[in-house]
Amino acid sequence: MCSKVGVIGYGLSAKVFHIPFITSLPDFELTHILQRSSTSALDKNPHVTIVRTPEELWDTEVQLVIISTPPETHYALAKAALEKGKHVVVEKPFTATLAEAQSLVELAAKSQGILTVFHNRRWDGDFLTIKSVMEKNVLGRIVNFNSAMDRYKPARVVTGSRAWKEQNPSSGGLLLDLGSHLVDQALSLFGPPSTVHANILHQRDRSSVNNDFFSITLDYTPQDGPLVHLQAGNLVRQFSPRFRIDGTKGSLTKFNVDVQEAQIQQGLGPHDPGYGVDKEDDWCKVDCDVDGLHYVGCVETLRGDYSRFYKSLAESINFGREKVGVKPREALEVMKVLEAARKSSEEKSVIKYV
Repeated sequence: MCSKVGVIGYGLSAKVFHIPFITSLPDFELTHILQRSSTSALDKNPHVTIVRTPEELWDTEVQLVIISTPPETHYALAKAALEKGKHVVVEKPFTATLAEAQSLVELAAKSQGILTVFHNRRWDGDFLTIKSVMEKNVLGRIVNFNSAMDRYKPARVVTGSRAWKEQNPSSGGLLLDLGSHLVDQALSLFGPPSTVHANILHQRDRSSVNNDFFSITLDYTPQDGPLVHLQAGNLVRQFSPRFRIDGTKGSLTKFNVDVQEAQIQQGLGPHDPGYGVDKEDDWCKVDCDVDGLHYVGCVETLRGDYSRFYKSLAESINFGREKVGVKPREALEVMKVLEAARKSSEEKSVIKYV
C-alpha cells in the first residue's frame, strides 16, 4: 500500500534527511509540502501541492505527516496530526521538553496513527559496523565507549533559517541537536544507564542562551557494562575519533562522520551504487586478539542507509506498529537522559537514573 505524505517545513532537514528517502521508496507518495509563504519547494518537487497552514494539511488525504520544523513546534503539530488520525514522523529532537514527549507517547498509544522520531543515525554506516563488531564479541566485554561529534564553528549563527539552533532558549543548542543522536545510539546499544553525569557549557559566548558544548557520562559499570562518554563541541579544530571503544580483547577507533548527509547534499541518491559507502581510509581501525592471534588492521565500514528508517515505517503502517524502527518510548528514553544531563550540569551532581 502506498501512503500519501505531507511534509511540514522545507529547510535542510526536509531537503536532505526526509524527501530524498520518501521519494526513493514505492511505499510513499509525496503529495503536499507546507510552506508558510514561499513556493520554493516546487522547484525540485513540481508535482506537490503547497499548503499554508497545518489545518489545510489535515483536511487532505495525506496519511503520513513529517514534521521538520524547529523543536518548539513539534509537540503542537504532532498532537494535532495524531488527533486527526495521521501517522507522524517527528524530526529529532523529539520535543523541546520531557513533559511534551511524555504527553505525545501517551497520546500515540491511544491513537490510530503511528508516531516515530527520526533518530536516523542508527543507520549510520560506522554505527552499524560497530554494532556488528560488538555482537560478534570481537572486542570482548566493552569497558569504555567514547562517541564524539566535533565541529569547528567559532562564530554563532545569528541570521537565516538555521539561526534558531543557536538562539532559541527552549530548544536550541548542541545538547538537543547532536546530543539526541549520541544518546540514542548509546541507549540502542546498552539500554538505560545507572547514572548520568554531564557538563553543558557556553564556550564561545558566555552570555549566549544556547549551549555549544556538552560532555555526558553514562555509567553502566554497576550492571557490568561500560563507561560511556558522549561529547560534542563547536570549538574543536583537531577532531577526536568519532568512536573509540575499548574491550577486554582489544580496541577500535573510527575517524570521520558518516558520509550520507554530504552525499545527499552533493546530489547522490539512495539508489546510487556509491551511496552510503565509506572511504577505505576511514574504515574502523582495530587492535585485538582473535583466537589466540594478535590482529592489527581495519574493518570495512558497512553501508549506511537512512532509507531503512522509512522502510521500517512502511512495514509498520502495513503490518503493525511494532515493526517501526524507532518506537515512541525509545525516543522518550532519549529525552529522559537529556533531561538528566541538564539537571546534572545545573546541580554539578551525578544523577541516579535506574
